[in-house]
This record gives sequence, structure tokens and C-alpha cells, in this order.
Amino acid sequence: MDPPEGMLKQMSQSRRPLITFALMAYNQEQLVEEAVAGALAQTYSPLEIILSDDCSTDRTFSIMSKMVEGYAGPHRVTLNRNPHNLGLIGHINALFDMAEGEIFVLAAGDDVSLPERTARVAEVFERDQAVMMVHSDVIKLNRAGQEFGVWRPPIAGKSDDLHVMAVGFGIHIGATGAYRMQVHRRFGAIREDEAYEDLVLGFRARLLGKVAYIESPLVRYRFDTGLSSKQKPLERPVRTKNRIRSLRLMRAVHRQRLADYLAVGGADSGIVSAIEAGIRDAEDRLRFHEGGFWERLQDGGRLPDLIAAAAGEAKRAWLGDLKSSYRRTFRKRGKGGENVGV
Repeated sequence: MDPPEGMLKQMSQSRRPLITFALMAYNQEQLVEEAVAGALAQTYSPLEIILSDDCSTDRTFSIMSKMVEGYAGPHRVTLNRNPHNLGLIGHINALFDMAEGEIFVLAAGDDVSLPERTARVAEVFERDQAVMMVHSDVIKLNRAGQEFGVWRPPIAGKSDDLHVMAVGFGIHIGATGAYRMQVHRRFGAIREDEAYEDLVLGFRARLLGKVAYIESPLVRYRFDTGLSSKQKPLERPVRTKNRIRSLRLMRAVHRQRLADYLAVGGADSGIVSAIEAGIRDAEDRLRFHEGGFWERLQDGGRLPDLIAAAAGEAKRAWLGDLKSSYRRTFRKRGKGGENVGV
């Protein structure tokens, strides 16, 4: 006699690996309900869902709590609130430490994962044990939920050669990343607080094995909120502040990649030299904005490199001024009802 259908389903699921779906949120009270609903709607099982708030100052955590209270589905749900704000990297490190699954699916509080997201990435991991990361396309949304088509990740159709990825800043769309827990266990916490997790974890995954891409949107991704917002400030001080943040990001990512590459015994001098050059270039460019030109020279900086970096940043600032001036003029004409679209 064949076992009943329900028992067959249970036996099949018992052979699957436990997956952790980790959703991180911070001050996203207007968007987090939809993000949590997407997490709870995942079709894969067995699934551990971690809903984690980074000590928000708004109603984010209370909304998450209420949704957990009303949840009666099949997944194991853990609700977490950090006692103090850890920031992006600190929060992700904490989530990895909390996770019990063999695969770690990361989600943000302003994006919405489609119900089949976890199941689709699980299939890819199951087919090839060498795959360390799986990512996908996204459907771009604005804050209001209006769709702007499918966005493919920067690396789609390009080489995943280690030399390229070591210095590249276009790997995958972080909101779609799913990783084997081996990636975290092998390298441990991300140490560079000013880095972005996808630029670190994508490279780590490639150091240990393969990166796999699903050519299908599995996340509804908001591009005008949080870290993904694309503001174009008119004021130079604001633009300078943003540029400094961007350069610090570049330096932090290169530093972390160098440490990770050496940690796995990487011995390609070309890769090491390329990453070190990225660190030096970011530091040289930061000196243009932050001062310390002579200190940088004494610290091993080369005069031609410093001059080239300063010239590049000066040109960038000048072009920014030009574009801002144009936008100001365009806005004034638009408000006056004249010459709009000229």
C-alpha cells in the first residue's frame, strides 16, 4: 500500500535543507508590511524566517510584531529587535549568526520577495554543490509601487573571472542574494563597516565556488528608498559629502576583498596588486576632499598618483556644478511655465 499523499510530501520536505529567510528592516513603517507578507508567503519548506528590526525609531517593529502574532502558516518565524542600532553591516553580521539554515536568503524591509523566490534559488543550489551564491533579476518599483520594468544585475552576461570581480563594483543586485552558509562560516563577520554587503559577499562566494544567476525577476525592488535611492542634490556640500561616502565605500570594499582573498590563500600577484591599487586610488581621492595631501605623501602615496586623483576629483566637482546649474535653470523655467522641455 502506498503512503498517503500528505506523508509523501512530508518525507520529501524532510530531505530538503533548512533555509533561512532573513528580512532586515530599519525605519520602514510605510513599506515593511508588504515586505513581511512576501517573506511569510514563501512556498519553500522547511523554512526559518527571521524578521529583524535594527532598533527603528518609528512603527516598523510594532508592525512586524503584529504580523507575526497573526501568522498561522507552516514556517518557523523568529522576531528580533536589536537593542541598539547596528547599521547595515553590523545587522547583516548578526543575522548570519542567528541563522540555522544551510542556505541564507537575504531580504530588505522595503522590497518584496515573490512567493517562489526561496524555492527557485533552492533548486539551483541543489543541482550544483559548487554554487555558493544565487541571484536574479528584479522588477523595479518606486515608493508608490509603480513598476518600471525588469532590471538585470550588472554581471549578467559578463565574465565572473576573479580578476574582474576583485575590482568590479557591479556584481549582483544585493536584494536578490542567497548564499550557502559556508560563505559566512569560512570568512566570518564582515569587518569593514563602510562596505556594502553584496560587494563583499558576492566576491566571497566566487572565491569559494560558483555564482549562479536566475534570469527571472524574483524580487520587487524599490529603487527610490533606502540605500538604493538615486538623489541628485544641487548643493555642492551635499554632493561632496555623498562623494566622500562613495570613496570610503570603495576603500572599505577593496580592503575587505584583499583580506578575504589572502584568507583563502590567494596567491595571484595580479589580483593582489589590482585590489591594492583600488585602495590607494580611493585614499588619494579622499585626500582631495578631506585634506592631508602631504601626510598621504609621507604615508607612501606617489606624487603623480595624488595629482591625477586630485585632477580627476576636481573635474568631477566642476561637471557636477555645471549639471546642477542646468537643473536649477530648468526648474526655474518650469515653475514659471516658460521654455519647459527646451
